[in-house]
Amino acid sequence: MSGEPARREAEGAALVASGFANDIERTAFERFRDQLVPLGWTIAHNLYVSLADERGRKARELDLLLLHPDHGIVLVEVKGGRVERHADGVWFQNGDPMDRSPEQQVTSAVAKLRTALKAHPVLKSLGITPRVGWMLCLPQADLSAKAVASIERSVTMAPDQVIDRTAMAGDAGVAEAVAAFTARVGGVGRAAGAGPDGAPAADPGTVDWVASVVEVLLPEFEFSTSLVGDLEVDLARLIADERIHRDWVENLGGISRLHFEAGAGGGKSVVARLRALSLAEQGRRVLVVCSTASLAKSLQRTVADRAGGRAVVNTLHQVLVLAARGTKRSEDFGVPADGPIAPAQLVALPSFAGAIAAASEERYDALVIDEAQDIGAAAVEALSGFLHDPAGGSIWTFADAFQRFTYDAAPDDAPESVALPAARGSDTVVMRQNHRNPEPVFRLAEGLRADGVARVSRKGEISSHRIDYRPCEDDSPATQRAVLEQVLDELAAQRIQAGRIAVVTMGKTDHNAIFTDRRLHGRSSRYRELGNPQLDAEGRRLPVPVDQLPAPDPNKVYFDSARRMKGIERGVVILVDVPDPGPAGSLERRLLYAGVTR
Repeated sequence: MSGEPARREAEGAALVASGFANDIERTAFERFRDQLVPLGWTIAHNLYVSLADERGRKARELDLLLLHPDHGIVLVEVKGGRVERHADGVWFQNGDPMDRSPEQQVTSAVAKLRTALKAHPVLKSLGITPRVGWMLCLPQADLSAKAVASIERSVTMAPDQVIDRTAMAGDAGVAEAVAAFTARVGGVGRAAGAGPDGAPAADPGTVDWVASVVEVLLPEFEFSTSLVGDLEVDLARLIADERIHRDWVENLGGISRLHFEAGAGGGKSVVARLRALSLAEQGRRVLVVCSTASLAKSLQRTVADRAGGRAVVNTLHQVLVLAARGTKRSEDFGVPADGPIAPAQLVALPSFAGAIAAASEERYDALVIDEAQDIGAAAVEALSGFLHDPAGGSIWTFADAFQRFTYDAAPDDAPESVALPAARGSDTVVMRQNHRNPEPVFRLAEGLRADGVARVSRKGEISSHRIDYRPCEDDSPATQRAVLEQVLDELAAQRIQAGRIAVVTMGKTDHNAIFTDRRLHGRSSRYRELGNPQLDAEGRRLPVPVDQLPAPDPNKVYFDSARRMKGIERGVVILVDVPDPGPAGSLERRLLYAGVTR
């Protein structure tokens, strides 16, 4: 097969692989996504209803599903071409009668969803009833046209339930249509009567019901193979999980010293962030420390900027640099009084941590340490010197021994033998659930850990993410780049934003040929360059303070090493130069473990 038929077949295969039946559905998804996500909506596409005992048998497909904490849930049926509804109630598409009308196709799913929501124990106890409605999207028809006029006379569908070609073409037409519809049908409702134990039912405006709705959706609605849809639904998954993490912080908040040990995706950074915010809300001054600049940048944005000046967030090295310079005798600790700091000086800083803390006038009420496995037990002990009460002050640490790459390095064959990098006197909590990674990644990561600790994946069967192995004929950079560009071309066909993709090297970024030739030469025009604001043109780490780091460019594919990628996730991760995993506990195995779980 060659020429135009071959091209059409290839394009059709790409659409199926992306989870879209045709370009009309893809265009509709993009219009809804671009206009509604900035307004707080969560959007997913190509879902299908499946009862728990029918899993694996495709039932009713849903084109678009929209969720908003104030406006409820909207299911959208997309129909391309010329759509008509005749006087006898029969629907036609491009002149052919439909087996089932759009109303029949979507209302059965609406009814199922309403039943599931009413039975949900949390929503039931609160008296919360999220509103569920549906709309019809006709991307190629105008409501003003005669052929569509009869649709308005439907006894079960109002005119404002239809989004037509005019609305689709406007910069805000979809958002305005959805807003008009939800304004008419109402948002989250409260059932009549009392809440649990006879108390008044909760005000739905004060309840983040999306978390509970997601818990209903995930077991009842299975997801298509669309990676785009999965990435959007992952946002809703995080909403649900954060509520669980918030419960941990509230229930364990009375324990002054606590160490969390969890695998990648266990929720360590989420709990650390919530703990810091909780302490700041209590009026306490908090020092938040982690080992990687990317995570520190994220925590500065989500903690420091919201804590009213009561939380300081930085990497271990930057905390020590700033504190040393604040003592006016930084040269005693190998730190110049101002200007850039040489890499060798940065590497030596942790050995001065105790002396810097003792000399500094900076004092805090509490200490939160993420990525403690790379900060090390000695540094954790030294950082306690920044507390008003070093012996009894509040310290929460978070670590995964299998991502230990730098400080207090363990023998390669026995990382589990290393003392936990926890504060003296800490209780230990093992977080046994994986909240982030899909089942295939979770299973692979558990095999790499090989620590014998049983854990579970909360994402379970709900995600269609998959592990895709692409062999290279040899391990030369040129060959690996060619395969990488082929994969990026395939991702471009799925319309995944470049900034949601990360290329992760198992080696070092310095003079890494995958990265230093920054331009990409694949067929796609969407991905032109690899980028990382922390690296210079040769891939060397820039000694830039975290608060001066620019945000990653959303139009560039992110590049970093597995050592530094920890604590910042992307929807799509491409591992390059993957070595043989090596024996249990080896550095190669730990690097691979960190890489695959991002």
